[in-house]
Amino acid sequence: MQSQESQAVTVTVENFSIEQICGSGQCFRMTPLEQGRFQVIACGRRLEIEQTGSTVTFHCKEADYEAVWRHYFDLDTDYGEYMGKIGLRDRYLREAAAYGSGIR
Repeated sequence: MQSQESQAVTVTVENFSIEQICGSGQCFRMTPLEQGRFQVIACGRRLEIEQTGSTVTFHCKEADYEAVWRHYFDLDTDYGEYMGKIGLRDRYLREAAAYGSGIR
């Protein structure tokens, strides 16, 4: 039987930064562990998550990813689409969106 530590789900996600989310104060029970790797405690569960570029690895069972983490991090929403709808003349909002582009 595989341990939970060896199970992982890896996805490609644009406009997502676990480091920006952690630093934003949006998630209060998120702790940096090492470069690019974080611990998240939410929904009565503990997750280790790591990111390199747009590749994000959730160290959990696939069933937990589907039932909890995919929704928790809003991974089905295309944030690039929202950013693309910002008017070209709205410099302030475009800069804000670029600055926080990885925050959910």
